[in-house]
Amino acid sequence: MTGEAIASSSASARAARTACSHCGLPVPAGLVEPDTTEQFCCGACRAVWEAIHGCGLERYYELRDRQGAQGQKAQTTGRAYEEFDDPTFRDLYCKDLGNGAFTAELFLEGVHCVACVWLVEKLPELEKGLLECRLDLGRSLVRATWDSNTIGLSGVARALDRLGYVPHPAKGAGARDARRREDRAFLSRLAVAGALAGNVMLMSWALYAGIFGGIEREFEQLFRWTSMVLTAAALAWPGRTFFKGALAALRTRTRNLDLPIALGLTAGMVTSVVNTILGPPREVYFDTIAVLVFLLLCGRWVQHRQQRTATDAVELLYSLTPARARIWEAGATREAPIDAVTPGTIVEVRADESFPVDGLVVEGQSSVDQSILSGEVAPRACRGRAARERGECEPLRARTRQGRGRGLGDASRASDASCRRKRTPPRPDRQGRRPCRWLVRRSGDPPLARDAGALALPPPGRGG
Repeated sequence: MTGEAIASSSASARAARTACSHCGLPVPAGLVEPDTTEQFCCGACRAVWEAIHGCGLERYYELRDRQGAQGQKAQTTGRAYEEFDDPTFRDLYCKDLGNGAFTAELFLEGVHCVACVWLVEKLPELEKGLLECRLDLGRSLVRATWDSNTIGLSGVARALDRLGYVPHPAKGAGARDARRREDRAFLSRLAVAGALAGNVMLMSWALYAGIFGGIEREFEQLFRWTSMVLTAAALAWPGRTFFKGALAALRTRTRNLDLPIALGLTAGMVTSVVNTILGPPREVYFDTIAVLVFLLLCGRWVQHRQQRTATDAVELLYSLTPARARIWEAGATREAPIDAVTPGTIVEVRADESFPVDGLVVEGQSSVDQSILSGEVAPRACRGRAARERGECEPLRARTRQGRGRGLGDASRASDASCRRKRTPPRPDRQGRRPCRWLVRRSGDPPLARDAGALALPPPGRGG
C-alpha cells in the first residue's frame, strides 16, 4: 500500500512538472499522456502545435524561446468566418486595389511576442492567393492583401485561426488611415522646422563670434537677412499650427496655450525684422524663434502620440465587440456581418454569446446575465412569447448564459455602432454545454436603450 502511494505521488509530481509543448504552461494531471513525448494542456494548443509543425514553421518556438517570451495558451475557434466574404463586410472593411486584389486590417487575439510577427508574416508562403501579411506588434493589427480570384478573406481568417490568432475586423480603418496621413504631415513639418532651426543657429554662431573677433558689416547684414528669411519660413509653415490654434481661440472667445505662444512668436519676429532693417547694433532673435518653434513642435508631437495611443487602444477594444450575427432564413442559419442586419431580420442568439443587436425576444426561454450593467450576479429568466402577446417589453443589455428553445418575433430597427460596444466574455463553466437557440426579431417601437447593446425582453416575473 505504501509503495502504491509513493508511485502515485511521484506520478503526480511528474504531471505537475510537465509543460505544454506549445505554450509551456503546466499540463493538468488528467491530460498527461505517459506514452508520448509531446504533452498539451488543452485541445487548442494541440491543434496549433500540429498546424505549426504541419506547415514547417517549427522555428517559431526557437525564436520565442530565444527572446525569453512567455508562452500563452492557444486560442482557436474552428469557425468558417463566412461573414468575412459577405459583400456588406467587403464594402465596410476591405479596400479594392484593382485586378482582384483586396486589402483589409484585422485585429488578432493572442499576439504577444516578436515570434508571432515572424509566424504571421510567413503565412503568404503557405496560403495560395495570400499576397502579403504585415503585423503591427504593438497594436496586434495585421494588414492582409489577397487575390480574391484565388482565396477569400474567410480563408485568410481560417489560416490565422489555425495558428492560434483569432481574427476580428478592425473597426475604424478609415479613421486610422486619416490619422496616418496626419502623422506624416506633422512629421514633415517637424523635420522642416528642425532643418531651418539648425541653419539659423549656424548663422547666429557666426554673428556671436563677430561680437568678440569683429565681423565686416556686409557679412553681418547678410547673415541677419538670411536668418530672417529662414525664420519667416519656419513661422509660415511649421509654426502655423500655433497661429491657427490662436485664431480659433479668438473666434470662439476661449483661451488655450496656442494664444500666448503665437503672441510671443509674433512679437519676437516683428522686433527682429525692424532691427534688421534698421541695422546693427540692434539685437535680433531669429535663432530663438526658430529653435522655439522646433522644440514646441517636438513637445506637441509627444503629446499627440500619447493621445493617439490611448485612442487606438479604445478602438481596438471596440473591435472585440460582436461583428457578426446568425440570420435565420428558410429554417436555417447563416453568418453575416452585423451591418447586414436590417429591419425585419430574424436573428439567432446562442448560449455564451453577446447579443449582437437590440430587439424584442418573442419566443424561447433562457436566463440572461446582466451583471455588467446592473451589478446583479444572479441570471435573469426571460420568456419571449408571452411578452409578445401582451405587448410588454423593457430594455435589457446582457449576454445569454443558459436556456432552451427557439424564439421568433418582429424587428423594427437594427442596432447602430454605439449599441454594440458592451461585450462580456464567455464563462469557462459554460463551455461545452449545448448552445441555446433564440431567434430575435424586432418590431413595433420598443423603448430600446441606445447607449449600449440593448435587447428588449419581458419584465422579471411577468413572462409567459
